Amino acid sequence: MAITDPASDTPTAWLIRAGRDGDRFDYNVEHGLACLGWDDVPDLRSFSSREELRDALRLHFPDSKKGTISSYTSQLWRMRTDVRSGDLVVMPRKGTPEIALGSVSREYWYDNAADMGWGRHVVSVDWKRTDVPRSALRQDLVGSLSAQMTICSITRNDASWRIQQLLATGHDPGPRVGKESESLDLPTLVERFLAETDYRTEAHEEQERLRAEWAVKLATENIGSLSREDLTAFTNQSVNNGEYVRRVTGVMQWIRVLSELEYAELLANIKYLCWDRQDELSVKFDQMYATDSSRKVKGYAGVNISRALAICHPNSFLPVHRNVGNLGRAKMLDALGLPAPLGDTPGRRVVDANNRLLECLEPHLGKDTLAMGAFLRWLLQQEPPGSSIDLTELAEELLVEVEFLDDIVSLLEDKKQVILYGPPGTGKTYLARELAKELAPDESCRALVQFHPSTTYEDFFEGYRPAGTGDDGGIRYKLTPGPLARMAERASDVRDQHVMIIDEINRGNLPRVLGELLFLLEYRDESVYPLYRPDEEFSLPKNLWFIGTMNTADRSIALVDAALRRRFHFVPFFPDRGPMAGLLGRWLDREGEPAWVGQLVDAVNNELKEILEGSHLLLGPSHFMTKYGSSLGTQRERLRRIWEYNIEPFIEDQFFGDPQQIDRFRFDAVMRRNGPTAGSAVDAGDGGDDPEGTSGPEGEHAAADGDTATEPGSAQPEGEG
Repeated sequence: MAITDPASDTPTAWLIRAGRDGDRFDYNVEHGLACLGWDDVPDLRSFSSREELRDALRLHFPDSKKGTISSYTSQLWRMRTDVRSGDLVVMPRKGTPEIALGSVSREYWYDNAADMGWGRHVVSVDWKRTDVPRSALRQDLVGSLSAQMTICSITRNDASWRIQQLLATGHDPGPRVGKESESLDLPTLVERFLAETDYRTEAHEEQERLRAEWAVKLATENIGSLSREDLTAFTNQSVNNGEYVRRVTGVMQWIRVLSELEYAELLANIKYLCWDRQDELSVKFDQMYATDSSRKVKGYAGVNISRALAICHPNSFLPVHRNVGNLGRAKMLDALGLPAPLGDTPGRRVVDANNRLLECLEPHLGKDTLAMGAFLRWLLQQEPPGSSIDLTELAEELLVEVEFLDDIVSLLEDKKQVILYGPPGTGKTYLARELAKELAPDESCRALVQFHPSTTYEDFFEGYRPAGTGDDGGIRYKLTPGPLARMAERASDVRDQHVMIIDEINRGNLPRVLGELLFLLEYRDESVYPLYRPDEEFSLPKNLWFIGTMNTADRSIALVDAALRRRFHFVPFFPDRGPMAGLLGRWLDREGEPAWVGQLVDAVNNELKEILEGSHLLLGPSHFMTKYGSSLGTQRERLRRIWEYNIEPFIEDQFFGDPQQIDRFRFDAVMRRNGPTAGSAVDAGDGGDDPEGTSGPEGEHAAADGDTATEPGSAQPEGEG
């Protein structure tokens, strides 16, 4: 009997991966299996308890950390006891946008004869669909498949029922009404956290060392003699694992200028808040917040007092230092499916939120409040911002397949940065901007910068800029953040997706512009010391994505070095293949414009491709996305203006020194070969009887209606000259 959702008859859905590198997908499908590794571990049925299995794993993997052993234990025990006949199984095929779907036909068994000694821990699966495209799943369900565990349940947003429907129909209907945000499977999430972060890492151990060090300095017998230097160092100390270092220069300067009496009062109040009568903590918080209170810690409230409490009372106060905001306790309660902080005063809300978070997490993480804080910050990043967006309408507007947009989003989720490359006029910048609007609807979460040969590190990230003159008349300089530093600061709001578009990314000297930041593009979990802040770490948030655009007319893509190529996914935009093929024809058809224009451009591109031996110099469709009028004469005249003032200069540049080829692609010559009346007198250039009235005043008036190709609403790609 399958484990089911208590509110329905839906069986449990499991994500089971096909080996570390996904290389056992075909083996599993061919043999009707879902296998796990850990082949050094004997038949799981030989273990009578979870604890017995854990002890065996410690012997098999003596160098693994406690969190890793805990994760291994949970995954194997789940395979042995929780996966039941009738349950659903999802297995992604790594390296392709496909998944397999099936149902469990036989519960756990041990395959002693498994090929190559791999995959002995097995459940039998009736694979019903083995090539379901990921695009058939809505983005929130795709996000549920991103867990780095070998086996885990899939529960969010009515996932089990939706997978059941997908198995039956090949279509993901989305969550049922009222099932959009079901409660979390907290044990599974904790296991994912332990597996994906390998808690405890050296960074976590360093946090524990710092906490112990500061606990001595903030002890009740020592806090009264804390030096200004130590208090300043504490203020500047990043004690929250996973948070970005923030500047607190103003507070530190304020500490330095306090009088001796004021500084003594500050220490006395900190001691009172941290140590006196802890059963009245909410009252003390309210005293700290009250403007007329003698206990108000002027300039040093809220965050820093919370940090001190987390150090002084590590078993009862979480290292989470805000109650509101996107890294606050209220947001964390919401992520856990718990009610908002309760209480009629700020202090009561702080204490209520802290206590309920502790109560929720203690059964899973014990008294390790550092682990709780790290888990909560990790949890806030597990629902990728924008992951629930539906790109169908955008795909229809852009006249591309939704799978193409889904692929770009998947590439962004993978490396966090992509480059769209192709000839000018193929809509790279326009698509990037429209996609960014979908991913980051808040305008403050988007930015567009354009690189050029003189762009520098100081322009893009940060550098010193003149800031007036000093008393001596000399010029003063101030460290000024550039667009990347500003966007990274905003992206510390981990619940919102942020997107930066770098137009013409290849125009800049990338090693010079990026400097040490090139490392961070690949290693988002690491930090560096920026050039102008050698004593302050900087990290690139994972929710900051980059979309670069690159024109290939100058073949500059060949100059991109291997280091940059490795850090970006590259998405081609060529008029003759892929999603851009036939785009102009589709646009003309939708707008009711003449089809012959698209046919002419396609014919010319075929000629250029043969002569130039490649697609990098073809004509992009956006040059021709304009209104042409109803008469053939008006259409011809408007196309002539586009051709002579946009296309012919490009042709002359590509065939410089070859007048024969240049003449071949003059407007009249192209019209004679490929126009709507190719070979007739009209396209022979003699004017004929001028049946459409293109000469004389009437024709001039018609031409004046559209001087050049203008943007027809939202369909015109921007920034693609």
